[in-house]
Amino acid sequence: MKTKIEEMEDELLEIFKISKSLNRELTKDTVYYELTRGSILRRDRKFKVNELFPFFITYFQNHKNIKVYNSMDWKYFCQFENHNKKNNTLFNPIKMYFSVNGINIKEFVVKLFDFLERNNINHDSKVASEIRSDCIVVRVYNREDENKIRNFINNNAFMKSSLNKPNPFIFEKDNIGYALDGFLSYNSVVSNYILKYINEMNKEKGEISIKGLYLYVANLYNDIFISKKGIDDFILEYDLYNDIYYYGKEVILNNYQEVTKLFLFALNGYDLSYFMSLVSEFNDENEVRKNREGFSKKKKNNESENLEEKLVFLKKAIFETYKKYQQDGLGQIKHALVEIYSFKNYKGFTRQNNTREELINNVSLDEIKYIIDYYGGIDNFINYIFYDMKYDKQENISKNNIDFKVKIFNDAIIKTYEKYNFEQVLYAIDKVYFENDFNAFTNDFNVRDNLIKYLNSDDIKYILKVYANSDVLEYLNLILGIRK
Repeated sequence: MKTKIEEMEDELLEIFKISKSLNRELTKDTVYYELTRGSILRRDRKFKVNELFPFFITYFQNHKNIKVYNSMDWKYFCQFENHNKKNNTLFNPIKMYFSVNGINIKEFVVKLFDFLERNNINHDSKVASEIRSDCIVVRVYNREDENKIRNFINNNAFMKSSLNKPNPFIFEKDNIGYALDGFLSYNSVVSNYILKYINEMNKEKGEISIKGLYLYVANLYNDIFISKKGIDDFILEYDLYNDIYYYGKEVILNNYQEVTKLFLFALNGYDLSYFMSLVSEFNDENEVRKNREGFSKKKKNNESENLEEKLVFLKKAIFETYKKYQQDGLGQIKHALVEIYSFKNYKGFTRQNNTREELINNVSLDEIKYIIDYYGGIDNFINYIFYDMKYDKQENISKNNIDFKVKIFNDAIIKTYEKYNFEQVLYAIDKVYFENDFNAFTNDFNVRDNLIKYLNSDDIKYILKVYANSDVLEYLNLILGIRK
């Protein structure tokens, strides 16, 4: 039985072969067709599900907790919905995909939506006019309902046996596909990234692989959503102007960032537990609001283009100053920032290790003021730098041994990368982050033993927060230099 990554590799290579066989340039529509229809049996491709739409509408017309209709604005789908608003806990709902063979599609749809109606489950759903890997899509607004639906299918022999495997580039559990995509189409966004990667490899005559696709998308992610240098090109290339007009720039860019992050997690072959961790993250109102504000604040000042690069020098100045002044370090840092903000000089920061000189040469006073304003003032900025906690509670990592612990962590990353690959490093960090388990790191040169001896998961979270805004990919770019 093939692993998830092997299945993705096979599918990617199949799309690549198609690109080589065409007498024209590969298009997003071709990639999308391959993802949604390529694995469907020939007999099922001919099946006209839309001929069942009148039956579905008639069957459910007198059911209390469901509305079924076929809109002329969306004539290729039969829509099923129940908007009771009861027990909604997710504003970005869980999207479940069901791929069903043509012979069983009619009975499967009736049984599935009978179950949703009986249980008064709040959902927005659709059935496509043809057999596809996403033939049936159900959006639910809390985890309990997702679990109910999955258990219902797994405990019904007919339902379980009717399912085909979804396309390999989405999360999967028990042949049910999963995504979170807000206003977007996950499969459409993924198709675009695959298209760009294959076209790039065809141009460079490079080797196609899932690892290569991952690194390609990770670099785009960092360029567009972390450093934000590539935002304007991204908006132009993806022609997002209409979407921005209707939904707002901040909403659309945040939505694309979430879908791209979800795709990167899927490319690692992660299981449903990782998907559910992203469900929590993408439904955290404070985090989403902060992320959206980050896209809007970029336009207020051109200096924010290089915000991440400037932060590196400012953070170094802050930590070197803290180390020098020890118990008075926090007060000295606040004094240094006040000196910059109010009196326009750098003298509050230490000269130790050329810190002040580097800061003067690389970050202007106005840029530091912009950064402070960006994070809501001096106190909020200090809280952000020190992991939103009182610094004296972070003594185990934040005093003299911060550099020591960072070095141990970086050594483990580098040795694991050299022995295995980038995906293994990501997996190892995730195991530490969520389970405090260091065993996925290599122990060459005792790097794992040193991690276990000197660090814990809180230390790792703190390092990632301080040096990369808790973004693992950004931190690995800093350490491994994978960004081109």
